[in-house]
Amino acid sequence: MNPIAILGLFIFSTLLGAIGRHWTLPPDLICHLGPLLTAWVAPITTLAANKLSAATLLSSHLPRHLINLLIGLDLGSNLGVSEPLSAILRLRIAKSNKATPSIAAYSKVE
Repeated sequence: MNPIAILGLFIFSTLLGAIGRHWTLPPDLICHLGPLLTAWVAPITTLAANKLSAATLLSSHLPRHLINLLIGLDLGSNLGVSEPLSAILRLRIAKSNKATPSIAAYSKVE
């Protein structure tokens, strides 16, 4: 993997966590939502950024429905195939083993 891409993701996630600590709208929004809406906002946020960045932004303050947030974060990246680093790694491994990966198979594996 490219160390610059990993460093960029780390910096982006750290910045979103810092924004979440100082800009209270995202964590306050999550704290005031019910369990079902929390489970829907998390995957949307995951698709907009990625799982790590969304987790740092939305959980900078303890959410009321933590389990729903975690499920939403996981489902968002799996259903949307939005985890680029892990997807690239899996594609490389699959191609090196002469397999033919697909988005449907990727979504089932996670």
